[in-house]
Amino acid sequence: MARIKRTGKADKKRAQRSATKKAAKARTAPKRKAPAKQPPSLAQMRGVVTFETNEILVLVHAPIDRVTEAFRKHKRARVCCNNVAGKVVTISDPCYLAYQLQGHPWTVIDGYVCDGNDYPRPEDAKALSKALKTRAIFYGNSDTAGATGYDLFDCGKRLEHLEAFEEIEFESQLGREGPSDPCAVEEFVEAFIREQDAFAPAWSGHLGGWRCDDGEKVKLPFGDFGPEDLVRLDFVAV
Repeated sequence: MARIKRTGKADKKRAQRSATKKAAKARTAPKRKAPAKQPPSLAQMRGVVTFETNEILVLVHAPIDRVTEAFRKHKRARVCCNNVAGKVVTISDPCYLAYQLQGHPWTVIDGYVCDGNDYPRPEDAKALSKALKTRAIFYGNSDTAGATGYDLFDCGKRLEHLEAFEEIEFESQLGREGPSDPCAVEEFVEAFIREQDAFAPAWSGHLGGWRCDDGEKVKLPFGDFGPEDLVRLDFVAV
């Protein structure tokens, strides 16, 4: 039979001191911080950034060169300038900005100066959808009026319509049910835009067009964007 080794008092004390030191070291050791979660890049962002804005957009699922040309023809525009980020243009009323962000399949058309209330309309989205045989979205939101909504077109045919102002109006050819609770409208719209792989950036009020006068020469925004952010910015004046 193997002889069992007995532990003396000195061995026990050494073991206790060692355990105590390890415990103290574990308590005082600095905790490793979890790596900070990086915000998504502009190329990755989808959905609606915020509903606390006034914004009216037409989004077209096509490259900007095709969209700008189709929009110019649709509006019978007098002026159409391509690739004008950070460049100077002469303002007229109405005029529009069209831009496509890197990593985004949709081109955005935003009213720049529309004092005559010639903002983008559902009819514009329908016409561009038909001309380019693709999807187009009319999206509008006003936190001032407490209204939001959208129209989805495909090859010129309206597939879905939502307008929430004093009441909720919803029609869908896709077999979907709309929101019944006014408090759920914004969540529904945000989910819709995200599902379409589209992006409503809430930039309309920050682009500065509302400060411009007819005939004024203005350096257009987006000049600070790098090639990794912007495919192209175009200017269309009617």
